[in-house]
Order: sequence, then structure tokens, then C-alpha cells
Amino acid sequence: MAKKYKEPRVRIAKAGDRNLFRKLWMAFLEEAYNGKDAEIKPTEHNLDRYSALFDAYVGKELPGVVLFVGEAAVLMWGTTPMPFESDTQQRAIGWGVYVKPSFKDKDYVKLIKTEAIQLLKSMNCDEVILDVKSGGGDKAELLEGASIYSTLYRIDLNERHSN
Repeated sequence: MAKKYKEPRVRIAKAGDRNLFRKLWMAFLEEAYNGKDAEIKPTEHNLDRYSALFDAYVGKELPGVVLFVGEAAVLMWGTTPMPFESDTQQRAIGWGVYVKPSFKDKDYVKLIKTEAIQLLKSMNCDEVILDVKSGGGDKAELLEGASIYSTLYRIDLNERHSN
């Protein structure tokens, strides 16, 4: 008898998923940093900062979503604690979507993105800001239907600057 194909299922993270989140998110940070798509180093310190957001979204302290597709994919999108004072819209930041390399051809990004959009709409979010540095593959799927919003630069005023 042929094995029946089981449709992958997206599920909302629970507090008990913190270790799974950390495992997948560290892989995401390593892949992005090694691929030169991110400046955020895959360190325990940075992973702890993302884990604090995970806790805030899962604990409903901030509007946001953390979703999984089995143990193969993770998405974290949500608001930040301090929005701009002049903002009239509820913006979510697309912190990232990661799919294990062996699952990248299975439409997991489309599946998890669709669910995240619906959940954020139910939280009255108006938009998601994504920072995607290069296209191709899953990133092209992630950007489908998105428009260019802005390029953000950061100046750390605590660093020395030459005149």
C-alpha cells in the first residue's frame, strides 16, 4: 500500500517551543550571516535577544506571531516595544523566516507566510516590514505581493565617527 502524503501543518508556537525556536533561529542566523544576507552575528547574545521577542509574542505581551511547520520551518513577525511616536499604523517587523535546506522546495514559506498574514490582520496590524537583501528561491516567494518600502540604515551614536 502506498504511503499517504500528509499536508504540512502550520502551528502557532507555545512557551514550550522555546528550545525548538532557538535551534531553528540559530540555524537561520548562521545561514544568513554566512550567506552575507545579514549583519547580525549568530551569537548566544543575539539569540537571547530574539528569544526575548519570542517570549513576548508567545506570552501575548506584544502583538506578533511565531509559527512552525513541524521542526522544519519557523517564522517570527511582530511589533516592537517602542513604535515611532508619529505612527498611526500598526507595523509588524518581519524578523525572519527560516526553512531547513532539505525542505526549501516544499512551499513552506508560502504556507507559513499566508498563515502569519492572517494572524497579524486579526491583531489589527496594517503592514509587515521585511528586510530581505537578496532574491531567489524562497525569498522570491516571501516577497510576492510586497512593495519596496524603505532601506534602513543605522548610526550608532556611541561609536566614534571621523569627520
